[in-house]
Amino acid sequence: MKATIDGARIEYDVRGEGPAILLLHAFPLGLSMWDAQGEALCGTHRVVRFDARGFGGSDPGRGPLTMERIADDGAYLLEHLGVEKAVVGGCSMGG
Repeated sequence: MKATIDGARIEYDVRGEGPAILLLHAFPLGLSMWDAQGEALCGTHRVVRFDARGFGGSDPGRGPLTMERIADDGAYLLEHLGVEKAVVGGCSMGG
């Protein structure tokens, strides 16, 4: 699925129902790095993953990619999905 966030088309995946978990991938990987964790958690949680700008299926957008931009995109994606709160996990630059 894709959502337009601050002028960029962002690829994302949502699986499961329950409390939300947002997973942020490492540089230079993508949302698929969380496939096993998403599969393990989707029976009890709503697992949200996305490709950071310029990775996987996401457009690069404008301006530099910073950790703040990744965090903002995650927050905007949660808002787009109607998620009011989530546990956030990340690895490397996504951490």
